[in-house]
Formats: sequence, structure tokens, C-alpha cells
Amino acid sequence: MLQVHGESAHIEEASQDFYEVVISFGDDCGGQHWCTTNIFTGEKKTSKELKGEKIRLKKGATGYYRPFECAKYCTNASISWIEGEFVYGIEMKDGGKEELVDAANSALPD
Repeated sequence: MLQVHGESAHIEEASQDFYEVVISFGDDCGGQHWCTTNIFTGEKKTSKELKGEKIRLKKGATGYYRPFECAKYCTNASISWIEGEFVYGIEMKDGGKEELVDAANSALPD
């Protein structure tokens, strides 16, 4: 676990084909929606179709943006993209489209 400015980063799951890093307030959040601020994922590409608004990322990559939605609780806004054999994703609590596009572009190689 890494702690910076009251937030903790936890590797929730990691395998050869999948990883999930969760950033949350406090070290006992357990990935709950009320205390999670960001989630970073990577997984081996499957036939599953990516959903959301198509967004052009750098180097011609295509991202798929999904705004947050509220029902019983609010989901995080997210962006996902395919790079080689993997699908990567970033979720942000209260994240806007511009923030997520910037984050995805910073993760793509130059």
C-alpha cells in the first residue's frame, strides 16, 4: 500500500491477464464506492465490445468515454482503450471527459 496526502493505492487484484489498482481515502476502504477516487485496470483483450462515446486519443488510438451515472449511488466516469493485446481503463470519481482523455493520453506511449 502507498499513502500520499491521505489517499491510499492498493493493488486489488493482479494476475498475468488482469490487474486493478484502486486509489481511495484511508487504508480500510476495500474498494467501496463512497471512498474510492480512482481505479486503473488492464486486462487481456477479449471479444467483449467496449462501450461509450468514441473519443480520439493520441497516436490514432480510440478511447471510449462513459460519464458517471447516479442511481442508488453514483458510478465513476471512465475511459477505456485497446493497446496491443490489452484493454486499459481509468475511472475517476467526478472525472470529466477532458480529465479522462488527458489521463489516457498520458498513459499511451509517445
